[in-house]
Amino acid sequence: EREIKILKEKQKKLEPINFQAKKDYEEIYERYKALLEKYNTYKKEEEKYLFLLKEIEKRKKEVFLNTFEKIRKNFKEIYEKLGGKGDIVLENDKDIFKGGIIIKANPKGKKLINMNAMSGREKALAALSFIFAIAKLYDAPFYILDEVDAPLDVKNATLVGKLIKNFSKDKDFIVISHREQTISSADYLFGVIMENGLSKVVGIKT
Repeated sequence: EREIKILKEKQKKLEPINFQAKKDYEEIYERYKALLEKYNTYKKEEEKYLFLLKEIEKRKKEVFLNTFEKIRKNFKEIYEKLGGKGDIVLENDKDIFKGGIIIKANPKGKKLINMNAMSGREKALAALSFIFAIAKLYDAPFYILDEVDAPLDVKNATLVGKLIKNFSKDKDFIVISHREQTISSADYLFGVIMENGLSKVVGIKT
């Protein structure tokens, strides 16, 4: 009897007893298992995504560097045809997408300098070499050049005219120019004249 009394006293201390607790526990545990399963699924998806992202970044870098080296090679060849030596380098070769491209050129009779230190004529030749270096790699329906020869002297305007003529064998160029050296390289000429007080567009095949 004494033992029964002790047990009853212990039972009273536990009151009120929640007979729903077992069922609540089972429901919460089932929800926990479902959430854990979702977490593991999302974790695997995250790992796949991070791996894919890493592969994309790796491929992007490979494609960029491959293209850069081709344009660099073209730039050197084209600038040499215009009478100098030039190069393009990455501004940040440690992290290539956090920097730009620096154009360096060695105009005839001068040391290698970057574009900021060049004259207007030298900048025009370097910029044109870069544009044609890209054009040599990628085709476009046509190219428009608006008075790119304006800052050039007669000798360099002649060289640029020949360069455009050479590229026009398999590319189309629309060139706006007032320079005889450039105009003489064209296949077709178009101009605006005044006739009876009105503007008129005329064209000839050279």
